[in-house]
Amino acid sequence: MHVGTNNTALIIVDVQPTFTEGGELAVEGGNAVAERIHGFTERNRSRYALIATTQDWHVEPGEHWSDHPDFVDTWPVHGAAGTPNARLHPAVESLGVPHHIKKGQYSAAYSGFEGVEDNGEAIPTRDDVAEAAARLTRCSPAQASRASTLWVSRCRTVCATPRSMRRRAAMMCACTPT
Repeated sequence: MHVGTNNTALIIVDVQPTFTEGGELAVEGGNAVAERIHGFTERNRSRYALIATTQDWHVEPGEHWSDHPDFVDTWPVHGAAGTPNARLHPAVESLGVPHHIKKGQYSAAYSGFEGVEDNGEAIPTRDDVAEAAARLTRCSPAQASRASTLWVSRCRTVCATPRSMRRRAAMMCACTPT
């Protein structure tokens, strides 16, 4: 794994109880991976210009949730906003990461680039999400020009963020409130 430099962001992708043992979409060994992510981040945090997490934070994600999921485009209920399994995994939460990108509130979202920064626990309205997304158009120059990612499993949902980073490298920015 590439360990960051002062122009690199570390993005911890969807490390939530919903994706670890006991969760709705559990990955075997997920809790151990979360602990390793904690250790890695503690040892290397000074090497990163920015550290952020992404989370599934579904409110009403439309057809993303299904009683009869195909596990490609539809999934069982998971990452339900405001529930314990939608929070960050305790090993990641204890890191005190300052930036949290929540995604999938009102539609399917697989990449952190489809989310909005939301550092609270409130369940946003559609208007809240739309306003946060609109702020993304008012960005300042990036703190980081490269990124490293850490995640629990290699599946479509978590691989979307690194793929988006490669496609959007020139667009990376850090948003400032207006």
